[in-house]
Parts: sequence; C-alpha cells; structure tokens
Amino acid sequence: MTASLRDVMTSELTRIYQARGELTPQAVVDEARAETHPLHDRFEWDDKAAGEAYRRTQAAEMIRSVRIEYAQEPERRSTRAWVARRDAIGGEPGGYVPVDEVVQDELAMKVLRRNFERELADLKRRYGHLVEYAEMVRRSLDAAS
Repeated sequence: MTASLRDVMTSELTRIYQARGELTPQAVVDEARAETHPLHDRFEWDDKAAGEAYRRTQAAEMIRSVRIEYAQEPERRSTRAWVARRDAIGGEPGGYVPVDEVVQDELAMKVLRRNFERELADLKRRYGHLVEYAEMVRRSLDAAS
C-alpha cells in the first residue's frame, strides 16, 4: 500500500470516527457511497458482483489494514490503528476505536490484556497438540535413521 493511499485511508477513517463517534464497517460503506468520496473506489459497487454485506467486509478489511508505525530503529514496528471495540471495551461487537484511545484508558487496556490472555490460552488448547505431535514425528524420524 502506498504511503499516500495509507494517509488517505487513515485520514478518512479518523474523520468518520470523529463525525459519528464510532467506526463500523457499515459507517465506512455509507460514507464512501458517494462517487466523490476518497474511499469510493476501494469498494465494489456493482450489486451483481457484490452486495452490501461484501462491502461491509471490504470496509472491515480496510479498517484493519491501517497501521501506525511506532518505532523505526533498530527495526520497524507497527500496530493496527484501530482496535475492535469488543476487544478493547468488551461486550458485543460494535465497530472499532482508535488504538491511541485504548492505550490511554486503563480499563480498556485491562480488558484488552484479558482478551489477549484468553485468546493465547485458547490458541495453546487448539494447537498445543501440534507441538506434541511434531516432537513425536521428529523422534520417530531420528529413531529410524
């Protein structure tokens, strides 16, 4: 993604969030509907090719793709500019909030950390057996050679 496209997306998503008080895929689609809107060309508007649900998916992907670079040396580091409201605040899904707001809110950061810990434990439950399996396969291969 070129810097100018990233800047336009960041600027427009921020503007939508500030104007509406929330950032949801539907809000992005609604705003970008006008042919003159800077994000209009980022969507498939032909209803034969894609419907409204697909445009919401496109908007969610757009929101998740915007990143903030926060370190350059010794290596570049970045994070998503928007955090899913559910991940940051808890409760039902309902759009996205700027990561800058989340990191300044102690409660939101606590919720985010708890969600991270829960997801990490879930990943270990879901994929931990693969490590065990891989080790068993390696031992079998070592024994066979």
